[in-house]
Amino acid sequence: MLVNGINTYPEMNETIKDLLKMSSENKDQYILARILELEEKVNRYEKALKLYADENNCDEYPVHEDYVINFRKDGDSGEIAKEALEEMNLQKLFEAQKKLDEHIEKEHPRQEGEDRLAKKILALQVELGELAQEWRGFKYWRHDQEPRFGGYCGCDDGYVDIYLGHGEVGQKLCPQCEGEGTLPNRVLEEYVDCLHFILSIAIELGYKAEDLYVWDGELEGETVDVFIELMYWTSRISSNDKFKRRAAFRTVCYIFFNLGERLGFTWDQIEEAYMKKNAENHERQETGY
Repeated sequence: MLVNGINTYPEMNETIKDLLKMSSENKDQYILARILELEEKVNRYEKALKLYADENNCDEYPVHEDYVINFRKDGDSGEIAKEALEEMNLQKLFEAQKKLDEHIEKEHPRQEGEDRLAKKILALQVELGELAQEWRGFKYWRHDQEPRFGGYCGCDDGYVDIYLGHGEVGQKLCPQCEGEGTLPNRVLEEYVDCLHFILSIAIELGYKAEDLYVWDGELEGETVDVFIELMYWTSRISSNDKFKRRAAFRTVCYIFFNLGERLGFTWDQIEEAYMKKNAENHERQETGY
């Protein structure tokens, strides 16, 4: 292989490492450590690539060339994480989404020629935008970039004072917390809205709950980049190639679940919020939403 004008030969690697091992220079020991680290990374990536290609009967690996995935060192990179399987009960949510989709289909039957998958993909992109809006970390033009995680409101037990005139003061429901006394977790609310559409897209494509369990890996990079990648791979779900479509969908799941962890949500929180919103969505369908 030609690298920076120099021919490299893989068969020389062992000899080079042996020479470095004999050196007492700190820089040589650093180079040796870095070589070993990179070799380990390459081996893990190759295993992940092979496993992915075997699972999907294709050669394309669904990671954008400018995006970095840092696989954990424990276990096979491409295997489903055991702890994730034990913690995440996606089957429960999958069945709940099926019932909601059936309810929506009943109230809003498909029109002839309608591409509902395209609408669901666009809806997911819109919800991802709303999730970013509540996260707020991209708003470089504002001082207030704090995520809307909820908590203490600062009102008087759900009420705020209003001036009635002539020195009189009354109270009304706080518009921020709507009389609850605590602010809702808007970030979590938008996150589970996204999850509704991810599940609905999976059902639309004929996938099963286990298709949502993806690689055991952690993401590197800024949260802004994570949102951009989610938008990118969501758009790729519309591919006419079934293998590329499935690859894009599973990549969305991978990034999305990592994002939830990055935002500090536990699976119990996500499941509880999802089931609450799912019930609200059923109620909306009953009331002519």
